[in-house]
Amino acid sequence: LRARNRVNSGAPRRGNSFDEGAGFLYAKAVFCHGGRGVAPGQRRHRKRRHGNRTGVPQNVWASQCMYSAGKSGMTGPEDPQLDRSQFTVKLAETQEEVLASQRLRYRVFVEEMGAHVDAASVRAGIEQDAFDPFFDHLILIDELADGPDRIVGTYRLLKGDVALDGPGFYSGDEFDLSAIIRSGRSAVELGRSCIDRRYRGNVAMLHLWNGIADYVLSHDIRIMFGVASFPGTDPASFVEAVSYLHHFHLAPEDIRVRVREDRAARLDLLPPEALDLDAVRSRLPPLIMGYIRLGGFVGAGACVDEVFNTLDVCVILDTERMSEKRKAYFVRGYER
Repeated sequence: LRARNRVNSGAPRRGNSFDEGAGFLYAKAVFCHGGRGVAPGQRRHRKRRHGNRTGVPQNVWASQCMYSAGKSGMTGPEDPQLDRSQFTVKLAETQEEVLASQRLRYRVFVEEMGAHVDAASVRAGIEQDAFDPFFDHLILIDELADGPDRIVGTYRLLKGDVALDGPGFYSGDEFDLSAIIRSGRSAVELGRSCIDRRYRGNVAMLHLWNGIADYVLSHDIRIMFGVASFPGTDPASFVEAVSYLHHFHLAPEDIRVRVREDRAARLDLLPPEALDLDAVRSRLPPLIMGYIRLGGFVGAGACVDEVFNTLDVCVILDTERMSEKRKAYFVRGYER
């Protein structure tokens, strides 16, 4: 869970449904360093440098780009009644398909949002990192399109067993994930979600989330998680939102990840009685709101990321704690 999406510098539009809101999950959790990731119980001790970390902007810019109010560039097939046969959702099976998804990421993250990547990536026109070989790449294909741009949406999914045997989880740099790892339950870290500007709207994201539901059920995934961010590093700028998340959506102890102490910020800045709940919910980032609608939680504390100038929270969705109604909504595409 964006996902790295969040409140942005403009006025993000609240999703009217989970499909739009939760779809912002190209989490900071998988925006990784150039080297290996963090294994359970370990931390990266190398200095963060521009060359060690992908310079993709946080979800604040992504959410603005994808679903901000009044964006004139949101044209294309957004009608929910479009023929489902126009689109195919699947995992990338060839290197060519992975490269096509990386080209899409380059167009969205670099060309649209100004992310900083190395010279080799610029020459190749792709956005990539050292974690890519460990991920499953979910892709959305427009069967009516021609040429290399037929892949119009993508998501990366990193299964827990693959992470523990290989690169570790990116979010382990900011959060202690011991609770999830100790639980012994299957988990997946989600990230790098993006959609071609011509296809932004409920339809494309709905298809991707149907694909995620398929993936979760096929692999018996119990926990989904990722990082969502607020722009800026001062919790006081989002005092109502972070206090609301802490008091009303703090993860249960058995899956409660905790921010690393050296970069921690408190979330419980206001008492619950001081919050206007309706007003706060209306201003939550779309990603976080989407997960809350499904019964999601946040970990304890937020991480101050000076490099990206963001305040990060870890969002967690425990499928076993979802109500039957919410679970039915999540898997509805899978059952069709």
